[in-house]
Order: sequence, then structure tokens, then C-alpha cells
Amino acid sequence: MNATWQIDLGLAARFALVLARVAAVISLTPVLGGSVVPRPVKVGLSVAIALLLFPRLTAVGAPANLLALAVGVGGEIVVGALIGFVVAALFAGVQLAGQTIAAQMGFAAASQFDPMTHANSMVVGQFQFVLAGLIFFALGGHLRVIEALAASFTRVPLAAAHLGGGALQELFDLTEAVFVAGLSIAAPVIAAMILTHIGLGILARTLPQMNVFLVAFPLQIAVGLATLGLTLPLLAWWMGRGVNEMDGHFVHLLSSLS
Repeated sequence: MNATWQIDLGLAARFALVLARVAAVISLTPVLGGSVVPRPVKVGLSVAIALLLFPRLTAVGAPANLLALAVGVGGEIVVGALIGFVVAALFAGVQLAGQTIAAQMGFAAASQFDPMTHANSMVVGQFQFVLAGLIFFALGGHLRVIEALAASFTRVPLAAAHLGGGALQELFDLTEAVFVAGLSIAAPVIAAMILTHIGLGILARTLPQMNVFLVAFPLQIAVGLATLGLTLPLLAWWMGRGVNEMDGHFVHLLSSLS
């Protein structure tokens, strides 16, 4: 007995639109779909979330032809990428702070390949990135991303997104927040390094016969690590604030796309 499989092309096209938005969100969320996450895991997670959300969506008309489907998929990728950029910006600020701290401590030459960014990254930046990821999961940030993704299909129906000035302004605000967070997290270490250099300068003038350069490098590392350890609660506070503010960014972004 031969079984005949019949595929509803309209249903498949609508699922493709859902999958495109979900996959874009997962791909741009560093802790869920970064470069270090195996591709089968990202694909499986995207398909699983799409399958869970698809039955709950309001029925919409299927694309009329392949061109309309391609345009719709492109639009859904843009919507998903904007949602994922909110989380990516949060982690970018933390990594910027780590890179700045490492450079001030004298670790600029001690860098290694970072699989998350596909670039050379300093150890302090990677440490803060991993710590920020743990805090993100502990605060339920990944659940907020999935909730925002589910809510996006209500606020911005399939193939109905309109990229306007409000979305661009939100992107500018998020980019600005990256630099604000990076400098704010790194500020205590930068201040400690400035005071250390001032002290070494005074010491060099007071004791000219002393080899200051021999003392400076281990001293600035010790001061930097001590200050970094003391300011780890600041990183946790910034991550908590960023996770709490994600909901507002999601609402503003989705409102500007509807």
C-alpha cells in the first residue's frame, strides 16, 4: 500500500516566514546562537521554537509566489535581527569594557582568538563576556528574549513589518548604550590605572636611580586585577539593569515596526 504525502504549500510558506524570524533572533543572540554554538544546535533550537509558536499564530494569507515569499522571508529576517540586536548590544557593551580594561592593564599584546567574534580578543574581555552570559541566564534573560519573540508575532504580523525612523532611532540609542555601558563598567579600573601611573611618575622623579619600568608592569597588573575583582558587582548590576531594560527596548522596537 503506497502512502501519498500531500504538502500544503501555503502552510509551508507561512512556517518558512516564522522560521526566518526565529532563526534571525537565535543567530544574533550571543548566548543562544553565537558562533561558538554548533550549527545543528542553532538549527534545532530555531525549528523547535518555530514549531511551538506556529500553531498559536493568527492565520495570514500565504505569499502569492516565490518572489513574494523571498521578500517576506527577507523582512522577517530583518525583524528577527532587530530583536536579536537588543541582546547583542548588551553583551557588546560588556565586551567593550573588558577590552578597555585589558588594554589599560597592559594586556594589549596578550590576545587570543575568540570564537564568539571570530577576532583576536583579550582574556579579560572573554572572562567578562562569559560572566555576563552566566548572569544573563541567572536573571532569566533568555526567557525574556523568547517572550519578546512570541509577542512580536502579535505586534508585527507576518510579512507586515514597516521599517521606519523609529526603528532606526532605537538602533542609534542601543549603539550609544554600548559605549556608555563599556565606559561605565571600565571606569573604576581606568581611574585606578591613572592613579597608578601618576604614583609611578612621582616615584620616578623622587628616585631617579630606580628602574620604574621594571616595577610598573607587574604593579599595574596587580592593581588592575584587584580593582577588577572589587568591581565585579558593578558588572552584575549593569547586566541586571540591561536585562530589565530589554523589555522596554523590545516594546519600542516592535511598535516602530508595526
